[in-house]
Amino acid sequence: MNGRNVVFIKYVESAKVKPAHFDEVIEYTSTNIVSLEFDAQGLIKHLRRHHG
Repeated sequence: MNGRNVVFIKYVESAKVKPAHFDEVIEYTSTNIVSLEFDAQGLIKHLRRHHG
């Protein structure tokens, strides 16, 4: 994908979760990349999530 109507966003999501079957808290961190492709009117045509 390339052109004027494509945007890539890289973000890091992190959380502290306590699953029901564990007694301890688990820290979770993941880096993700999202690509947005827009049409001629500027509306989102495709939204894709890539794992980085």
